[in-house]
Amino acid sequence: MFGRLSYDLVKTLFKATFAILPLVIWYPAWRYAHALWGGALLDWHRTGLSPASVIYRLGYAAWPSIALLGPAITMATALLLRRSGMVLPLTAIAGVLGMAAATVFTVWPEATRLLGYRSDFAWSAILNAADMAIFYAGVVGFLATTAGVRMLMGKSLHAQSVKPVERASSDIFGHADWMDIRESQNLFGGSAKSTANPRGGVVIGEAYRVDQDAPARRGQKFDPCDPKTWGKGGKSPLLTFDLSWGGTHGLVFAGSGAYKTVSVCVPTLLTWRASIVTLDPSSELAPMLTGARTAMGRRVISIDPMTGSGAFNALDWLTKSSPLIDGDLRSVVDWICGEKHTATRDAPHGASGKAFFEGRGKAIVETLLSDIVFDKNLSDDKRNLVTLAQRLALPEAKMRNELARIFEHSSSHRARHLAGQLMGLVAETFSGVYGNMSEQTEWLANPAYAKLVSGNSFRTADLVAGKLDLFINIPMKVLESTPALARVVVGSLLNAVYEADGVLPGGRIVFLLDEVARLGYMTSLARARDAGRKYGITLVMLYQSEGQLREQWGDGGKSAWFESASWRSYAAIGSLEQARAVSEALGEHGVVLNSETKNRGKSAKPVEIGTASTGASEQRSERGRRLATVSEILADARADEQFVFVQGRKPLRCGRAIYFRRPEMVAKVERNRFAPQAASG
Repeated sequence: MFGRLSYDLVKTLFKATFAILPLVIWYPAWRYAHALWGGALLDWHRTGLSPASVIYRLGYAAWPSIALLGPAITMATALLLRRSGMVLPLTAIAGVLGMAAATVFTVWPEATRLLGYRSDFAWSAILNAADMAIFYAGVVGFLATTAGVRMLMGKSLHAQSVKPVERASSDIFGHADWMDIRESQNLFGGSAKSTANPRGGVVIGEAYRVDQDAPARRGQKFDPCDPKTWGKGGKSPLLTFDLSWGGTHGLVFAGSGAYKTVSVCVPTLLTWRASIVTLDPSSELAPMLTGARTAMGRRVISIDPMTGSGAFNALDWLTKSSPLIDGDLRSVVDWICGEKHTATRDAPHGASGKAFFEGRGKAIVETLLSDIVFDKNLSDDKRNLVTLAQRLALPEAKMRNELARIFEHSSSHRARHLAGQLMGLVAETFSGVYGNMSEQTEWLANPAYAKLVSGNSFRTADLVAGKLDLFINIPMKVLESTPALARVVVGSLLNAVYEADGVLPGGRIVFLLDEVARLGYMTSLARARDAGRKYGITLVMLYQSEGQLREQWGDGGKSAWFESASWRSYAAIGSLEQARAVSEALGEHGVVLNSETKNRGKSAKPVEIGTASTGASEQRSERGRRLATVSEILADARADEQFVFVQGRKPLRCGRAIYFRRPEMVAKVERNRFAPQAASG
């Protein structure tokens, strides 16, 4: 019995000794490698190699590092044997400990020598006296030990990296792809074709992929005050649409504070050299760009209710002899009162509820306006909305008398027709109609607003002639509370161009409309959308989201705008709903999925090697993937990049033309009072 126990104990001790063998042999291996390299240096010296030569000095400096090859080879052998299941885990641990010990023994003498000077010298002087060969050897040993520990833990020596998506060879799940930047430059090369199109174009963006730029790859967010985060932004060529194909209209969707003004409005105002009308509720563009536009030979006027500048007669485009005059007058009434599909001035007498009173209220306004336009006793400077406001202010009793006068003596057939219908209303009904009319036209009671659309600073014909640029500086709070004022201004300018019937000496006219959703539904905008190309009208409409477009035009109107727009841009997307819509619009493509399965097994008693088995299987399949997923759009897309959809083309992912990143633009633009100065560099 005692003999059997002795045999088992000796056997176990033998196995344990063999398991920790690397911990035993690291020192001889270290000393042998050290002596071997030392012998090589002596042989070099005997053969005539001077100790002052570069080769000899490099060999001498590498001596401590090369001496660590012995323990390193021992550790690597132990780790590989353990990985194949041929030795115990203790063997691999012993190999790593041996490597660590060799590293410590290499640097210890030099470390103790330097620490001896600590009481007499500063650290800077001590480090200057250090043996750099030992320092390098310590670094090599530390890295080797770290690698051994990672292998011991089953981790890869390589850093984890995101593997690129492998596209499928088939089109089973679609073939969506990004437009090549060179293709986008051919498509939007307006700035490079200035000789063919001297009027310039509308700036879409910059010709580079932000997601492939260095700052984006490093995960840096765009900082307008830090040029180090701009990457290629401001240095890449502009993508400029010369308005030569498609409907020419553009839609921009970007949230509040998402650089719509500085990336779309400012570059376009610097690039487009023909007439342009800009709706700017922030009133920041006119001070910044009046000088630049004037330098192009343009006449620049700001329409501002706060200062009263830029007042014009919003009715001067009306032609009394036109057979369409009645429809034009109805358009003006719609701008004044607002357009609703449920409220028409021709609402039948049998209609009930608010629709009837709104419709009849508009009929009173149209009656008075028609009479003013056709009144032979009024001078031209009195045919304006100030005169209309004065007549709208008549008390209810006098309004009935005014309608009777119009019915008897007006030069307008339409006015007499409407007046006759209104006179037949009973007192209670007329009182409700009068109250509704007063509510819809209340804003004309403000003299500043009425005078703004009844002045003579310019004529709408000047815009048609092609020498005039207009900035509509109606503040946001006025735009929200009184959108009718902006509707009258924008609508009259649009219709003036429309009435020119395509005869535009200065070429196409761009309407650059920020916060356009505040205007509400406008038939004039819808008409310009559908027929603007023929009549020389280009609309560039800026929204914060597709939700604003849908709220203004409805689902059917949204589809009509998407079909008519030559391009639409999305940037700084923060809404989950918007991100889903963009991701879906970008489309899908097939990707290859690699499924790899590995298994490893081992059967052994304690402190025994036993048997080991390994296996692996790999499976490849295809599935669909969005060109850009919702999470990528929300989390990875930077504020200075955009997604652009072009009719009949692949989607474009490119940079935004933020003007303050481009020195040639900054030189022409006055400082933006709302923005901090960007750092130079």
